[in-house]
Amino acid sequence: MTLERVHHDINPIQEIWFWIILALFLGSVLAVGLGYSHPSDPLFWIILMALILAFVMYLGYCTMGTWEGIIINERNLMSLSRMQIIAWTILIVSALMVMVVVRVAANVPDALNIEINQNIWAVLGLSAFAAVGAPMINNAKSIKEPAPDAKDPAVTPVTRAASLLDEKAADIEEHRKGLLYANNTPDDARFTDIFEGDELANTMYLDITKVQMFWLSLIAIAGYAFLLLNLFLTATPDALTKFPAFSEGYLAILAVSHATYLGGKTITQTKSTGS
Repeated sequence: MTLERVHHDINPIQEIWFWIILALFLGSVLAVGLGYSHPSDPLFWIILMALILAFVMYLGYCTMGTWEGIIINERNLMSLSRMQIIAWTILIVSALMVMVVVRVAANVPDALNIEINQNIWAVLGLSAFAAVGAPMINNAKSIKEPAPDAKDPAVTPVTRAASLLDEKAADIEEHRKGLLYANNTPDDARFTDIFEGDELANTMYLDITKVQMFWLSLIAIAGYAFLLLNLFLTATPDALTKFPAFSEGYLAILAVSHATYLGGKTITQTKSTGS
């Protein structure tokens, strides 16, 4: 049961791209600092988000050999919790950077004194909790072994999965991690991974808790992005003192969704030996 995790040494071309991304990032910050861009121009924020996204994708490519590497987990599958925490991080970090740079460029006193709504910290905490909690729950399943069917020992979770996925049982057996399904290489990861079950018994089915969390998180991220956009379009540099408020009601919805997502993971779907 071995997994092939591709690690690529950084070559000169990749080093050049690193410095290009860094130069563009610093150049855009310097442009605002020197007054080449209107301080409230949201284009500056969009450029910073794109550059931060380019940087994390670059890291994924250098370590995993694919541009989506940053959201691929240790089983070579795309991860919903990883995708979520990256999205929130890029959104909040880029917005905070814009507010700081714009205030510094406008010589606003105490330019670093920016209030971040406590509900935003809670949202970031939820995404971090999901990103840490999901692997912890799966780790307990990775040390168990699947059990054959009591009536027909020739039928196992591996053979069932192979039949439903139209894959070779030997390949699944070689790459699985305990009760968990896994791909051989990061190149095998697909976007649909984030909606599917983790185990041999349910990897071929949609996990409704993941579908729910994806859409609720997407709505929250998109909605908050529009609030930030409106702030940058309307506020003067000295008025950029705090982040927009995040709805307590929607925070509660996200909390329930994350709890359901993690709670669903605690239920073992694949029969194991000794159980």
